[in-house]
Amino acid sequence: MGKKGFSVIIYILILFSIQEIFPEIDNNNQFNIYLIHGFNYIRKGDSDFNTKFVSLCYDQKEFKLNIMMEFPGYEELANNAEKENVYNCLSAKTKKYKADVVIGLLPEANKFIYLHRDNLFKNSKKIYMIPGKDIINNINDHNDSYIIQTDITSSIRNTIKLIFTLFPKTHKIIVINGVGENDKLIISYTRSILEEIKVKSQIEYFIGDSQIELIQKLKNIQSNTVVLYTLMTRDKYNNYYHSSELLKNLSKHCDSPIFGYFETQIGSGILGGNMVTSIDYASKTFYVTMEMLRDKKSSTISMPEQFSSYLFDWRELKKQKINESQLPKGSRVFYKPLSFWGLYKNYIIAGIIIITVQLIFIIFLIFLVGKQKRTETALQKSLAHIKSISSNLTSGMIYQIVTKKNIPRRFTFLSDSVKELYGITPEDAIKDPALIYSRILDYDIKTFRNAENEAIKTLSTFKGECRVKNPDGTIRWSSYVSTPTVIDNDTVRWDGIEFVITERKLAEQNLQHALNEKEILIHELYHRTKNTLQIIRSLLVLHAEDFPDNVDLQKLVKDTEIRILVISMVHNMLFKSRDLSQISIKNYIKELSSLILKSFGLDNKKIKIKINIPDKFFHIDTAIPFGIIINELMTNSLKYAFPDERNGLITINLSSEKSGKNILHYSDNGIGVPEGFDFRNQKTLGLNLIYNIGESQLSGKVIMENNNGINCIIEFYD
Repeated sequence: MGKKGFSVIIYILILFSIQEIFPEIDNNNQFNIYLIHGFNYIRKGDSDFNTKFVSLCYDQKEFKLNIMMEFPGYEELANNAEKENVYNCLSAKTKKYKADVVIGLLPEANKFIYLHRDNLFKNSKKIYMIPGKDIINNINDHNDSYIIQTDITSSIRNTIKLIFTLFPKTHKIIVINGVGENDKLIISYTRSILEEIKVKSQIEYFIGDSQIELIQKLKNIQSNTVVLYTLMTRDKYNNYYHSSELLKNLSKHCDSPIFGYFETQIGSGILGGNMVTSIDYASKTFYVTMEMLRDKKSSTISMPEQFSSYLFDWRELKKQKINESQLPKGSRVFYKPLSFWGLYKNYIIAGIIIITVQLIFIIFLIFLVGKQKRTETALQKSLAHIKSISSNLTSGMIYQIVTKKNIPRRFTFLSDSVKELYGITPEDAIKDPALIYSRILDYDIKTFRNAENEAIKTLSTFKGECRVKNPDGTIRWSSYVSTPTVIDNDTVRWDGIEFVITERKLAEQNLQHALNEKEILIHELYHRTKNTLQIIRSLLVLHAEDFPDNVDLQKLVKDTEIRILVISMVHNMLFKSRDLSQISIKNYIKELSSLILKSFGLDNKKIKIKINIPDKFFHIDTAIPFGIIINELMTNSLKYAFPDERNGLITINLSSEKSGKNILHYSDNGIGVPEGFDFRNQKTLGLNLIYNIGESQLSGKVIMENNNGINCIIEFYD
């Protein structure tokens, strides 16, 4: 076989080993928007904001927007390991779906974004909604950042003025506030406003008190006292609260009027106030987002005015004997009953009909009495059926627990299935609850107790999973769910159910085991592929030794050896990497360039290599063709660009555009090629590989030119 035939075979083998089909994806005008919330749950204000913002995004036709909501709960996490886990999860997501615009809702989320502005959100446009002063003072360059200031201060100021308009004899204002991050920001606004307007009434702050402590204090407040509720997400005991639930409980025990500043508080015991709305914030944020996507600088974006209204609860107005004529002009009143005709017209019409069709009504009444008796009978049967189900429940248990302040929790009801699950009677378990808790394994009992105590503090639904010892000594997995009902100030009833979930847990463990095995197999595949390529390389070198005088063959084998090492290096990096599908192209090219220099017996003192490649990750389908192109370009430069042992410089630059296009710019400062040299119509394998791989494998555009050395530009999508 001749030299040309041998070259063709090697060329086909290399192309066959790396050839893949690359789908074309048009990413023009497609952007990812991340909404970062501060907590692991959505409050009503957040929900209203999300609904309005997403609606506005989907209604516009200019861009294709993907909305992603994240709830890292960063400040709530107990230790650095948990925070690192949150960071890693979000890092993986932003690598897959780049954050074009990231929006922080309230201080906790803003701090998270600001903390990771140079890594997770380095190339993202950032919108800080109502940030703390620390962030405002530390942002110097606003070209990629925009701060949406709040009109909470004006709303609180107007609400305080409203208090003295409606209750001019106010002797004391009690301000209720928590100790969470958002709470601290709001109370700082409130303090400065009270100092600014020089309120003559006495001011008392209830900051960080628990719900029980607040109820006790509000029961004993004097007349001519007004309560101003600002915000309480967390108390000093680290209990978390929803404003609406907290206010409902407080208003039951407080005779004085309660004022607020946010519209979601209406209907929860708040009399009213000058209130801001989440929907207006959403509209404002959407406007800034669209301006940023149009590549406008932050300093040039002019913000539309924000809106706030005087909102009141009719029921609370009646309770405080406030007439609607006393309210500011344009006020909106909610929960107001209809007029006499609007409220009773149906009854009046019904009465007329009843009078005219009295006989039909009597017959119908007789029918209803019979139907009611049948309904009562059916209800009794239904209750009996429920008791039957409860008594025969074997894969679970229904229970009821009562908790009371300073008194140990106790069971008040247990279904008969407790005999099968725990080997004890319901009566014994009611007498001694420890008979149930002692069956939970020591590994889980502490976590279970802590979760249960937390649910009791916050009066939230309790959910827990733990391992339990069966009567026969075997171990099962059980899931517990119970919901609270407040009986009085100190007593809470918990209605719950236990499910046996052993089969589900075993299935999850088997699935995780299978995933671990798959990962090991993929690592092994990369390792074996690398070894196979090394064997092929060794075989070529051994066969070439049979023809020591054939210079062309020796040259061809050496070039092919390096090309095989290029491919082998990718598989070796994947074998060592946690990510089984992509590698750092920056590290890859650094190692590859060093390998090529060593293969020519050179070092960085004679031939300097300048690499400017971002910390970008390429999939194996892109990394291998990219590496072969770099190898061919560097090999040509080292062979021909620097004769007579002259020094030289090779530059490798890689940049990316928003559209997803990558641009490789390779150059050397060597002697170049003769005038009129046609790069595309050469018979050398190296140049043919560059054009074929760049245009066919990478579906890109290749430009080779002679300009004070060799210059090569390749545009492609990864």
